[in-house]
Amino acid sequence: MYKAGKHWLTATLFAMAIGIFASGSAASADSTSNQPNSEPLTQQVPVPTSTQCAVATATYSDYHTVTINYCNQNDVQVGNQVLGGYEGENVANQVQPPQGYEFDPMDQNDWSNVEILPHDETYTRKVIPSYIDSSNVDYSVNAGHFDGYRLTTSDSPDLAHWMVQGWHVASASKAQPYYYLIIRDNTTNQEIERRRITPLQRPDVQQAYPSTANSLYSGFNENLFIPYTSIGDSLTLIARYSNDPINGEGTYTDYAFAPVSFDLTHHAKIENTVVSNNTVCFTGYDATNAAATLYHHFIIAYDVTTGQTIGQRQASVGDSSSLRSDLVSQFPQVVNAGFSGFEVSFDLSSALQNDQIRLISRWAENEDGSGNHIDFRFAPQYLFGNQQRNYDYTGNYAYQEGYQLSKTAQGQASLHVGGWHADGASSSQPYHWLILFDGSTNSEIARVMVDNVNRPDVARAYPNVPNAGQSGFNGSFTISPQLLNHSLRLISRWSNDGDYGEGSRTDYWFQPMQFDHGNHACLDNVAVKGNQIQVSGWHAANQATEMNHHFIIVWYANRGRELTRTEVQPAVRQDVANAFPTVANAGQSGFTAAFNFLPEMSTDQIQFISRYSSDPTGNSNYCDYWFPAKQLLADQSNRGWLDQTKVTGNIIRFNNTAGETNYLSISGWHATNQSLGRPYHTIIILDATTHRELERKTITNVARPDVANAYPGILTAKDSGFSIRMDLKPAMAIHPVQIISRYSTSADANENYVDYWFNPVSLVTDTANRAALDEFKVENNKIIAAGWHATNLSMGMNYHYLILLDKTAGNRELQRVWTNYNNYRPDVANAFPQVLVNCVNSGFNVQFNYTPSLAGHQLQIVSRWTDDEGGNGTHPIDYWFDAKQLTNQPVVAGRNQSTVLIPNGYDQAVAATFNNDALDQTYLEIARTGAAMNGDIIDGFGLQNSNKSFIHNPQDQRVVINDPYHLDNQTRAALNEFAAGVINKIRLQMPASSDGLVYASPASAEFGAVVTNGYNQNMGGDGTELGHLPAVAKAAAEASGVNAWIGENRYSGNLVGTRSADGYSLVYTLDSLKQSVYNAILTWLFNDGPFNNPFGIGGHTTALLNYGGPNAGNHIADRQYISLAITKGNVITINFIPVNNSTAPADTIARFANGATDGLA
Repeated sequence: MYKAGKHWLTATLFAMAIGIFASGSAASADSTSNQPNSEPLTQQVPVPTSTQCAVATATYSDYHTVTINYCNQNDVQVGNQVLGGYEGENVANQVQPPQGYEFDPMDQNDWSNVEILPHDETYTRKVIPSYIDSSNVDYSVNAGHFDGYRLTTSDSPDLAHWMVQGWHVASASKAQPYYYLIIRDNTTNQEIERRRITPLQRPDVQQAYPSTANSLYSGFNENLFIPYTSIGDSLTLIARYSNDPINGEGTYTDYAFAPVSFDLTHHAKIENTVVSNNTVCFTGYDATNAAATLYHHFIIAYDVTTGQTIGQRQASVGDSSSLRSDLVSQFPQVVNAGFSGFEVSFDLSSALQNDQIRLISRWAENEDGSGNHIDFRFAPQYLFGNQQRNYDYTGNYAYQEGYQLSKTAQGQASLHVGGWHADGASSSQPYHWLILFDGSTNSEIARVMVDNVNRPDVARAYPNVPNAGQSGFNGSFTISPQLLNHSLRLISRWSNDGDYGEGSRTDYWFQPMQFDHGNHACLDNVAVKGNQIQVSGWHAANQATEMNHHFIIVWYANRGRELTRTEVQPAVRQDVANAFPTVANAGQSGFTAAFNFLPEMSTDQIQFISRYSSDPTGNSNYCDYWFPAKQLLADQSNRGWLDQTKVTGNIIRFNNTAGETNYLSISGWHATNQSLGRPYHTIIILDATTHRELERKTITNVARPDVANAYPGILTAKDSGFSIRMDLKPAMAIHPVQIISRYSTSADANENYVDYWFNPVSLVTDTANRAALDEFKVENNKIIAAGWHATNLSMGMNYHYLILLDKTAGNRELQRVWTNYNNYRPDVANAFPQVLVNCVNSGFNVQFNYTPSLAGHQLQIVSRWTDDEGGNGTHPIDYWFDAKQLTNQPVVAGRNQSTVLIPNGYDQAVAATFNNDALDQTYLEIARTGAAMNGDIIDGFGLQNSNKSFIHNPQDQRVVINDPYHLDNQTRAALNEFAAGVINKIRLQMPASSDGLVYASPASAEFGAVVTNGYNQNMGGDGTELGHLPAVAKAAAEASGVNAWIGENRYSGNLVGTRSADGYSLVYTLDSLKQSVYNAILTWLFNDGPFNNPFGIGGHTTALLNYGGPNAGNHIADRQYISLAITKGNVITINFIPVNNSTAPADTIARFANGATDGLA
């Protein structure tokens, strides 16, 4: 099945070949037809042979289809494909887009698995047009053209239709497939319309931009809405490609066409005047965008002779009967043209018969003609002539006031003419024609019938010429630019033929028009912004009218070769059109171009060339204008300064130790205009003595406003700074370093570069090699070496090794150890501040393995700094300490270093449990965790051993105990001291649930001897008593002079030992008995819970910790001592003895205190 953009796979597998078929339609790239292609989209796979099908057998019911409907970015289906197969088969590799399309890259669905399901299924997949050669894709184009527009009313009382036509092509449309048109009101600075559209085919655009994405489907012809209130404003049409199908935001590419200001003049004419049945009927029109918000049309008859209004009639507006489609065609850019016509009648009064009458066309806000309104006044006229005036019926007067050229979108020249022609015969020749005549070939080029234009100035000059008041004309001709070299003349003609301009006619021939044949241009501005050079200006020439490609070329004047070029879009330049009215492309002669700054542009003479060409590549049939060569940048200096070169570092800490990481800090600036076009800034360090490169790093510049203020002529000065950290190298401590700042065109800084060499710098002055061996000893079968080694010669060497050599054996290396981070020596750093590197972390405290064979040998310690992780390197810095000789017997520490591991939260959990006098399940789990941290456990039985935290003492392992039930005083004292140390370490880790330390002394050991004898002598038992016998502790207290309750913990279990050689007995050592005591302490701490859950605490735990809280029980508030006894039955007994002023006399207190220890030292 298909769900939420994923294809879900089933596990059914069939090894069968199947036929795949597809159907659908797609328009060919050079056609606008919507009919299917003659060759349908079909794929064929050979039908398998019987041997091919022998792997599996499937029934027809397993065969199903997947239909994929392909829709474009506007959700219009452009094709489909049907794939067949058997259930479980993945047919994704057979999916193909329709011809002329490619899969939409913005589609977020996963199409890697299109599976044949147990039923037929249909999917929809997005595609976008792809009409380009992917091997020659142009990614730099953003161009467009506004072909034209029409303005009409709509069904909305507030909105007009603005039908726009043109095209927009952009390289980015490949990733921004959604096409939008946006209208922005420049007057109010608001967006007034936005619409996503379906692009139209424009083969002409594709021909012009064959390598640009979607150039074939770049056209638009859309009916947009604009408020009537905006018709008087300046509007900008924006074509946009966006990757946002909903709102047109996201990432987008805009092309803003030139602002449009609609024509607000009146296009008005009295077309006919008919008198009949004592009425006079006037027909005509008054079309104007100025009346866009005025919906009521009136015609007012005004008696010019008497100065009185004769009457007012309302013209019909808005219904189908009043629609003038001819005026819509004639004035497509006037919104109310279709409803601008009028036909009104007035009673034939004496005033209408005898006086001079003026009609006034009024567009008004209100139905009665009041309120906001605009008027157009037609020229006054006599309906039946004026017998008192002598009309001039033979005069023929005219003047051509001007002519101007412009360029059409098709590359033709548009000739605009204007003037007036007053003709006495016009009363019988009402149609006004303009004819363009080629005097060079004596042939007519074109003719056009024009509307009359009110000219009251001409009427005043020629009052007796009947049509003088409406003798003005404006007209346009589209001609080939080649005709601009001919002698062209304008003919104004009045004729009685409204179809062809022949019949009875009166002509006026104006003088031949003179066109500008010069090549004019100006470079308005050349500016460098960022890493670009921007140029703007204009280039106008009639010989370029038919050349639709405009290029700006950058010419390397020093070498006479082209550096780069770009095609630009025409920009409106009304000022140029005014200055050169007879240059066709002057109004669109502007250009703006931007080029990435190239290194040659910063130092040499650069010349810009404006080229018009009919060739899309700009290499043939062109018209050039060469602007004068110039040096773009006046400041050619190369400046730099090194603010700081310093070896520095950061203190780092790890596992309660500290160290230092060092680096070379470099800061300064390098400013030069030659860095323009060289975007990569690299700092290079050389060995100034050997000239060997040590390191380089490409950097990001930092702001330096001070440099910009000092050198305003260097455009890159404001971002010329650098501040970097470089790795230290060993050679930097030996020789001065040469620092180079380099700008280059390549990322590796090896091509086309400009350098600034700073003066060589010596990083260090002290090159002494200093060290000290603070300690060298053997302990716990480990050779311990501690000291320090500090020298600037270790610069760039981050690995510190200690190497142990056997000098007796010819300096044979025994072992090397990395110091890691256990090396913090601030005392050394304070003593030698001139040592810049590896001083604060110069210390070492390492251990080497010891073997008895080394006894009596001379051992050599070597401290080595190196840049090699393995402790070797090409030039390590070594310090050889004096050789040391070991004695024949190893010196072993007299104390065992075992420490019980306490889990996080255990102290608080135990204290809480004591306080609440209740067990908590969470606490029990922590107890179990603590047991597991220290040894092996068995659920239901508890802790089995202490193999994880007990540390064996080799010296103790050599002390054999023949009878653990009858210990001598020395052994009992050693065990007593060991037990005190372990318990005190626990109490120090658990301050919330314990109170005070416990002490061991010879007197407390004697207490243990009495306890041992008491239990061994079967006092009230059978000789193997496992429980408590209070009489034993009481007898020991009396013998020791203590009068108090005695706390007692007993532990029964197998003592730790090793099987003898004959296998019949166990051999005990002082080390194994210490582990047995250690096991007992662990059990009392973690394994003193109830029988149903052995993990937890109990009375043994309370005594062990000497808990002193609310439920403390027999808490010993003052100094307490410990005694240890091992008795028959493998029972370990520890007694806690309170010895203070309330329990013992002064001599007893002194006797217990003599030789007392907490076992922690």
